[in-house]
Amino acid sequence: MYYSQIRVDPSNAENVFVGGLNFSRSTDGGKTFKSLQPGIAHSDHHAIWIDPKNGKHIMIGNDGGLDVTYDQGDTWEYVNTIPAAQFYAIAADMRKPYYVYGGLQDNGSWGGPSQTRNNAGITNSDWFRTGGGDGFYAAADPSDPNIIYSESQNGAMNRIDMRTGRSVSIRPRAAPRRGGGGGGGGRRGGGGGGGTPQQQPAPKPAQRKIRKPPWRRSRQPRALVDLGEEQTWLRTWCRLRRPPSSTASTGTRRSSCRPTIPAYFSSAASVFSSRLIVVTPGRLRLI
Repeated sequence: MYYSQIRVDPSNAENVFVGGLNFSRSTDGGKTFKSLQPGIAHSDHHAIWIDPKNGKHIMIGNDGGLDVTYDQGDTWEYVNTIPAAQFYAIAADMRKPYYVYGGLQDNGSWGGPSQTRNNAGITNSDWFRTGGGDGFYAAADPSDPNIIYSESQNGAMNRIDMRTGRSVSIRPRAAPRRGGGGGGGGRRGGGGGGGTPQQQPAPKPAQRKIRKPPWRRSRQPRALVDLGEEQTWLRTWCRLRRPPSSTASTGTRRSSCRPTIPAYFSSAASVFSSRLIVVTPGRLRLI
């Protein structure tokens, strides 16, 4: 049995240990159990060894490697120096020296070289990830060793280009069903029954209405004044609130703009309202 192993302490039958997704311990002969998982580096435990001379010395094997305890599971030491892994299946590409690929139990899919120029040999840093999930089968394109295929549970498959790191899902998908009539119903299956009902299109998501600023919501007309003759090339937005008024006593027109407006705006501002917005690159100023 691969999973859910049960072991009893040879020195004390009241101590029972159970593997599985979590690693659990019982000190009352199996009546109650306590999970020891928070102190263990990985889950999915499927190998348990108890020292026959010392019940506090336990070793467990899981999908992440080997863990050891010397106090019956209160604290754990993760042994990360063992060059071991659980491969479902392995493959190799066509380059020389060739690279090896495979799916690891609960640790994705990986690839690595068969030889290196390093005096230390092949190290962990020489391996690279090609897929996720529970790695199963892997393959390399025979004409391009940079194209790697991998798969995981539930039929998930992907293709990755190791030059760019771009991964694309190539999971097989069923063809969409089309409605067909049972009695001469035409192409859309509207005939004598037995046809597959047409799939209704998904409703369109509601569009968010963007509120415009108050000066954009105003119903008053606006005008754009282009002062092209000026070297500053400023653009001004003016509100047409009221036409310029005339003085009855003198008969001359009076500017409705404030006297603080620069001289090169006076001709344009005198035609429009008393509030002038000057727009320059990166700045908005209200006169």
